[in-house]
Amino acid sequence: GVAGAEAVLGKGIYSISMNYLGLPAGNVPASYNDGLPIGVQIVGRRFREDMILDACEAIEARVGVMAERLFARG
Repeated sequence: GVAGAEAVLGKGIYSISMNYLGLPAGNVPASYNDGLPIGVQIVGRRFREDMILDACEAIEARVGVMAERLFARG
């Protein structure tokens, strides 16, 4: 049922709709709040993965590569 799906999907509920609709999406860690990462999700038009990657790259160029810092924290 619905409760089982929510338990399996967890927080993925915010991104799975993009996959279902066939829209390209990307997520970039952009900041921290109380020690927890905050991500920016970019959604684009169908078949425009290039725009998503460009947008994610622009965000990362502005805030730095936070993924390395997240992995270093363990």
